[in-house]
Amino acid sequence: MDIPSLVQQHQIFFKTHITRDVNYRKAALIRLRKELIRREKEIIHAIYLDIRKPEFESILTETG
Repeated sequence: MDIPSLVQQHQIFFKTHITRDVNYRKAALIRLRKELIRREKEIIHAIYLDIRKPEFESILTETG
């Protein structure tokens, strides 16, 4: 999917006001947390490749 289409899709979704619902927000945060935990090693590796931050420091300041 190209970026303009993706942006348009998100704008349409935002205008539905679904994101105002507290339960929706909680569920989204829970999904985000699970994904961050699942991908923690990948995130730490990407941070290392970008700015050479050591694993321990990345866990302490970015993912932990």
